[in-house]
Amino acid sequence: LFSILKGKVRIVIFMTIFSLLVSLVALMLQTPVYESRALIEIGHNGRGELLEDPRDLIAKLRNAPGAYSDEGHHPLDDRLLSLQVEPERHHRENFISLRARASSPKIATEMLRSITSSILENHLDRHASWSQRENASLAWKREIFKEQTSVIQSISAVIRELEANGADRRKLAELRLEMDKARLLLLQYKKDLAEAGYDGADRRSVLSRLVLEPATPAKSIWPLP
Repeated sequence: LFSILKGKVRIVIFMTIFSLLVSLVALMLQTPVYESRALIEIGHNGRGELLEDPRDLIAKLRNAPGAYSDEGHHPLDDRLLSLQVEPERHHRENFISLRARASSPKIATEMLRSITSSILENHLDRHASWSQRENASLAWKREIFKEQTSVIQSISAVIRELEANGADRRKLAELRLEMDKARLLLLQYKKDLAEAGYDGADRRSVLSRLVLEPATPAKSIWPLP
């Protein structure tokens, strides 16, 4: 066998070099793939409720026309090769990771910036809507707080006057019961207002934000640089 190969060593060398050249040319003709990444932290309202459930957001992006899923690849458009969205396992559950792949670094970055901007704008609208409702509720509670304070003061004055005049104990007991109810309600509103703080609902809430902004990739991930 060795003697046969020895007589055809030139052919073996030629075929090896030829195969390497063909592989190199094929690799050079491959369309480069660039990947841009982003990390989003989903904010919450003042009650600790997330502005959007990460699982719902991931499902919505994966099921959108052109989104990438484990079942297959569907181009978002003719410029974006794929979009991957998944929970960020190294952070808390309100973080999601996004990866956009395209044939140029600029397209990969711009498309991912467009997607993340859309998410943040949507969450900003959700936060504004919640904040408007919450602040309206707090304003109403402030008015009730003032009214209940006046009611307690009035009942207290009546009780003192009746006690001075030797009023019926049953009547006094009814008035004291009404005043206790008003005080309990007052304490609840006082607690709600104290939790909200002077600035209202916005003080307790957290807006969604980009923890890792999409950056223009310097090298392609395929073909390998």
